Amino acid sequence: MTHDDLIKHFGNGSVAAKALGVGRSYVSRWQHGRIPSLYQAAASSFSKGALKPDEEAKAWIQKHFPNGIK
Repeated sequence: MTHDDLIKHFGNGSVAAKALGVGRSYVSRWQHGRIPSLYQAAASSFSKGALKPDEEAKAWIQKHFPNGIK
């Protein structure tokens, strides 16, 4: 998942930040880098799977949540 995917789904950075429980500036930093796996997992869960985690995040999710995320 990319920053653009996140913004497109939530509508803007402020809404995405509120949904993920972080500040807007934290979400802005993801424009130039990877979204941390924890937040990719949360965004995927909140979006009911509409947002897909990248391969690294998928591996992290499988390791930390072997029974899946609800």
